[in-house]
Amino acid sequence: MANYANEANASGLKPLVRRWRDLLREPVASICLLFLVFQLFCVGAALLFPDAFRYVTSSNVTLLQRAIPGIGIVALGIGLLMITGEYDLSVGSVYTLAGYSMALLYAAGASAVVALLVTLVIGIM
Repeated sequence: MANYANEANASGLKPLVRRWRDLLREPVASICLLFLVFQLFCVGAALLFPDAFRYVTSSNVTLLQRAIPGIGIVALGIGLLMITGEYDLSVGSVYTLAGYSMALLYAAGASAVVALLVTLVIGIM
């Protein structure tokens, strides 16, 4: 990375613009910027249309807190696979199939233990 402190610039604006340009060329910065813009859009829509767009309500935050940990655990496993150079695209489909199997078996009258065991077998396969 270039050392911008040694550059001779009268206004001091040019190095700042270069830093921002270099920063935004990084993939992580682009993803963070996109996430920030999306969050600002959602909060703005929630403030403009509070009845139609319930983004910052306590029930939505509670729902997110319940949904994110499961997806995060799966994402950690996929991340470990990616670090080792392996790619397994079946993780998402097995995650979905296992959840639906558990729900369908339990709704059909199977005990929770049987439904859980079948779900574990599906996940292991």
